[in-house]
Amino acid sequence: MKSIFVFVFTFFFGANVSFAQNTCVTITCHVYDVETNKPIRDASIKVNDVPAGKTDSSGNLIIENVTAGQYLIHTTANKYFSNTMEGISIQDYENYCLEIGLKPIPVHQHGHPRIYFDEHSYLLTSETLSILDTGAIILSEYKNLNIKLEGNCDVYECRKNDTVLSYQRTTAVKDYLVALGIESYRISVRGWGCAHPIAPNNYPNGRKNIEGCQLNRYVEIRLVSSSNVGFYEER
Repeated sequence: MKSIFVFVFTFFFGANVSFAQNTCVTITCHVYDVETNKPIRDASIKVNDVPAGKTDSSGNLIIENVTAGQYLIHTTANKYFSNTMEGISIQDYENYCLEIGLKPIPVHQHGHPRIYFDEHSYLLTSETLSILDTGAIILSEYKNLNIKLEGNCDVYECRKNDTVLSYQRTTAVKDYLVALGIESYRISVRGWGCAHPIAPNNYPNGRKNIEGCQLNRYVEIRLVSSSNVGFYEER
């Protein structure tokens, strides 16, 4: 199942796409990893929701024959947060080079993505929404896949809410996916309370480990075959 879990679904179009005729404006998009500055190959780019193509081995995509106007450029790539650039103003007879940086999506050792939450909160952040938007695309295209959501809290949250907050976090994720059109029956949720930490909640001297607690406030996203959604894997 890990091999199926590709955290973005892209469209297969040619290297270049024309949006209009009788103009000489060209946009060169360069997509790169913001942490390593390395180019990202096969990143998919849409201009005003029109697929423009995928980047080459140098991270570049050339879009030709673009008319003057305001554009929204949306970029996605496997294992990266998406990037949306709004209000890009294009003028006639000027060529443009757009630098588009993508941030890697953090995953833990066995490959299931996690999204993280603020303390005592189940509100979704902008980066969380970016991940879920991509996940919804995958689920829309692959009807044989369902999704399990497993929530966790840091130990200090559990002292007040037990498993309630971890369940609220998974439910918030589920509600967002359902709002995007994913069928409710395909999404299974479970709150672990603070039973599955991935980092120490405290230092050896007993002092609170703030960074460790941040990592333990998560929802883990697991894709499973449609025949297996009701059964949880052993941890």
